[in-house]
Amino acid sequence: MGGARREPQGPKFNSHQGGFMEGMNGTFWIGLALAIPLAIIGNLLTPWVQSWVARRSEAAAAKRERITAAQRARIEHYVAQPERLYIYLLSVLLATTLLTSLCGILAGAFFIAGTFEQNNSLFYGGGQAIVIAGGVGVATLCVDAMRVISRVRSSGG
Repeated sequence: MGGARREPQGPKFNSHQGGFMEGMNGTFWIGLALAIPLAIIGNLLTPWVQSWVARRSEAAAAKRERITAAQRARIEHYVAQPERLYIYLLSVLLATTLLTSLCGILAGAFFIAGTFEQNNSLFYGGGQAIVIAGGVGVATLCVDAMRVISRVRSSGG
């Protein structure tokens, strides 16, 4: 058992081979050379970006204010003339019925077409997508109508 001596495995460090500097290839130096100019550009652009964000925020706030004013006028109109609210709700009911019917017809056509095809997953997937889109549309119409009713009630209508 007095065989050859085994050296430990793992990375070897030899000061004559370069050591730390050996790992610094061209990518490191390119990154270092680009870091400083990019940092300067970032610092120069920061005020411009901050003012751009502020302008967008102001524009978004103005848009929200216009939308809120239009919603308030709509609610006041329904409070002043309740028959207009009933007409609106009837139109939502008809739109919901129409959307549901059209989506059902289209989805049914997709499902029927899928029975005639060997690779029918596209047809079944399309039919399901139509049903989901119709459901989202109906939910959107109904939620909007429920919000209008709630706002009219809270405004004394």
